[in-house]
Amino acid sequence: MKRSAINRRTPFLKMHALGNHFILVDARERQFSPDLATITDMCRHHSGIGAEQLLVLTRSPTADAALDIYNVDGFKAEACGNATRCVAWYLMDQTNQKTTSISCNGRAITGKMIDDLTVQVDLGEVLYLPQHEEVSAKRWGSFEHGFAIDVGNPHLVFLADQCNQQELAGVAPSIQADPLFPDSVNVTLAHRQPTGGLRTWTYERSVGFTAACGTGAVASAFAASQHLSVTGPIAVHMAGGTVSVLIDESNHAHLTGPVTLSFRGYW
Repeated sequence: MKRSAINRRTPFLKMHALGNHFILVDARERQFSPDLATITDMCRHHSGIGAEQLLVLTRSPTADAALDIYNVDGFKAEACGNATRCVAWYLMDQTNQKTTSISCNGRAITGKMIDDLTVQVDLGEVLYLPQHEEVSAKRWGSFEHGFAIDVGNPHLVFLADQCNQQELAGVAPSIQADPLFPDSVNVTLAHRQPTGGLRTWTYERSVGFTAACGTGAVASAFAASQHLSVTGPIAVHMAGGTVSVLIDESNHAHLTGPVTLSFRGYW
């Protein structure tokens, strides 16, 4: 049965970061435990609010808020860089502070307001996945020498001289179904720009291509810093726009970019 407007009592924000768009529900003061049907209904573009992920904030004993991230299929995601920047902006806007802290899937994340709509987050240490060596020796179509990287969620990055988004779309589902990635994997193609920086395309789990992927940008910058001797803040250009990624001496990733509040409403 269709829910009437009078029964819609859960406040939410619709936000996006370079077109990577989210529904944010603050459940720190009022309970909100979405089931599979609720998540998919809210994220559905034509009949719901429309989003690539649902973000739910709850209380945390160690941070300003704990963050749970749900994909459109209803299952939890381990991390999302752009979502975390949106959440950081919301928390700082609520408190009128310039810094904030977020707990997400066991990671302690800090956020900093650069200006009114630009946020930087420290996503923690970037590591290679345990299966990195095995993955780097495997080939999928013309894609080889991939870098399996842990940014809080799993990524496979290919550093390529040529960019073939269509071929990536054809091969990414088979990579995501490979037994090497029991929890699937986000697949990114990264091309070093002649003028500096990287151009990336990310085929995300449960979604496909997105306008921007923050953790994909971080994973690409990490691979470039390790294997292309790229140093300092790295500009990562995506279909939705550009972020800056700094991999510091302790391999922590600092992701900086714009966020946008689209609208508020009730569900």
